[in-house]
Amino acid sequence: MPKVESTRRIAATPAQVWPLLADAARWPEWMPGIQGSRVLGERREGVGRRQLLEVGYAGQRGEVELEVTAWEPERRMAWLHLAERIAGKQQNFAKDIRAEITLQPADGGTVVSFQSSWEPVGMLGRMLGKTLIQSRAGEMVEQAAGNLERLALVATG
Repeated sequence: MPKVESTRRIAATPAQVWPLLADAARWPEWMPGIQGSRVLGERREGVGRRQLLEVGYAGQRGEVELEVTAWEPERRMAWLHLAERIAGKQQNFAKDIRAEITLQPADGGTVVSFQSSWEPVGMLGRMLGKTLIQSRAGEMVEQAAGNLERLALVATG
């Protein structure tokens, strides 16, 4: 199972960063590639919250439906992709796609750790996993951490 991991220390505290993670509507502000995000259903936060992300894949619009599987305020959030669609068509190149963000206090700041794993399906899944996902994921995670830091520090002045 391929896995991508990245860790970065930022100047913002977990209390400053958490509201950006907890508010589904704010995900496009910090996560690269997300153009829109909204909660599906009544559950606004916590384990079981479902979310729909509007994304762009190679110039095409897509959607990722996810469910939050771990919710520990100011410490950890994890989710499972339930479905991925590109141009309205279900994608089947990977399954069991999971992601997690952890926040650890560190000298007045936070160590932000991102990890994601997935099970490739078929030859296309194995090729995309090596070329597209793994090569770009590290860059995206670094950019997301930088965005979280900038937004958290601006919000607290």
